[in-house]
Amino acid sequence: MPASADDWRLMGQERYLKDATLTWQSWTAPPPTDVQARRAPGGAAAPDAGRPSDAAEEVELRSWDHDHCAFCWAKFMAAEYPPGQREWREQHPEILTAGYTTVGPDGTHHWICAKCVEDFRERFRWTVVSPDSVE
Repeated sequence: MPASADDWRLMGQERYLKDATLTWQSWTAPPPTDVQARRAPGGAAAPDAGRPSDAAEEVELRSWDHDHCAFCWAKFMAAEYPPGQREWREQHPEILTAGYTTVGPDGTHHWICAKCVEDFRERFRWTVVSPDSVE
């Protein structure tokens, strides 16, 4: 049954998920990156003397180990995470290992659980494609 207009899960997702194409996928972490360039906040002088105010600094990235449903906030993680922690995974059966995903115009993945796709598919006019049909 489609969700009502006052459903607690609706938080403006129309801005980035209306008319999206969704594909069922297993959740995997994005490729690891050691460092990311970041401008000094507000264009202020960088902490070390002599660095121009618009210079990039290198910042270590943390591991990306999960995502959440864009609607109900269900957690997605890789099936093998945490490595060697089978007992921990068995204690958290609510964690999803696959779901529907789309890539937004900015390259951001948006994950949606099967229940929320069922509830909002018509409202958001989603096209759901088989993973086999994606190039």
